[in-house]
Amino acid sequence: MNRLYRLLAYGYFPKELPPVFSTRSFARETFSLNDIDLYAGKKWQRPVPYLLQQKTHYRRRLDILCPNAFLRQAALIATHYQDLNARISPLPGNCSRPAFNRKTKFQRAVRPFAIGRGYSQKKLELRSRFPLILELDIKNYYRSVYTHSIPWAIHGKDYAKTHLREDNLGNNLDRAFQAGQDGQTIGIPTGPDTSFIISEVILCRILDDMLSNGLIQRDRFLRYYDDMEYGCESEEEAHRVLASFEDRLRDFELEVNPDKIQILSGPQHIESPWLFPLRAVEWKEGISTNLLMEMFSFVAELAQKYPHDHVFRYFLRKMRNTIVTEEAWNSYQRILLSVFQENRGNAKEVFDQFSYYRYIGWKIDQGALKEALDRKVQHQLTRGATSEREHYRFVNDLS
Repeated sequence: MNRLYRLLAYGYFPKELPPVFSTRSFARETFSLNDIDLYAGKKWQRPVPYLLQQKTHYRRRLDILCPNAFLRQAALIATHYQDLNARISPLPGNCSRPAFNRKTKFQRAVRPFAIGRGYSQKKLELRSRFPLILELDIKNYYRSVYTHSIPWAIHGKDYAKTHLREDNLGNNLDRAFQAGQDGQTIGIPTGPDTSFIISEVILCRILDDMLSNGLIQRDRFLRYYDDMEYGCESEEEAHRVLASFEDRLRDFELEVNPDKIQILSGPQHIESPWLFPLRAVEWKEGISTNLLMEMFSFVAELAQKYPHDHVFRYFLRKMRNTIVTEEAWNSYQRILLSVFQENRGNAKEVFDQFSYYRYIGWKIDQGALKEALDRKVQHQLTRGATSEREHYRFVNDLS
């Protein structure tokens, strides 16, 4: 499938939007245009924020770009993807390097190279080889990317600074990302796959420069997006590597997140400890009321123990693989609505469950659903959480 079509159809909106939002019709109308620059235009466009409720007191901002701006970004990346891909290091430590999905139905256009257990195994291998692990990430990474650093990463900083007006890929991408955010040079949009690809180009350039200058070793680091781990022999080495990272990030107008710096020693958990007991649950079809209540009590206890993790979200996603009995459906509706009331951004997963059971013909308690929705939306209107209001519109269709 054409890369431009994939980006336009499956890589435009943030993945957190409800599935009812789609850009496939937009892709069909635009991916084969002969003169995309003519249609995209040159005016600056302002993105629309989409505030995703993630924790009780935190709403993460995602961006929905103007179609003109996204069309230009996607066209540049798709046309020059081979050139960009050559600048994305294939080293095993770069676990989030992008790969286009061959099958895009119900998927993103682009995915990280290593996900889930594969990434966990790489972390375990690194920790088995070194007595100390340096952990760090970049502070507000997408929001901090300097758009002028795009040509720095592609062409080299010295060359880019002396060829500011040259018609080259780096400068064109720089201008395209500025145009998509009302001319601003600080930050790139959070959500679209175009930003994911460009962010990987920048981070790979930073690490490649450090490797070529002997500041780090190629078999000692792991990186998943902007989260990094580095294997060290001593604390002195860990502090030296940290200082090198800080210096190189400053060259690209970025900085380390001081709250995320850790030097770990001894055995450390690879994944969240609550995942193991939940994976061990037998997610079989035909869950009875008694078993459902036991499972929910168990999940609620884990959620209380790990209040900053998305325990309920994981539970609901696992419930996609099973089905409750019809006599347990009323109880499950109450469970779904109780999870919906929690301010943890679980509306999409609740919506998916209600949609599925409506599809198979089970009756939804419209009165209880309407009461829960009314209460929730009134609360969210005062908090400005876009994601919950948008889910309200579509979950409301169920009633």
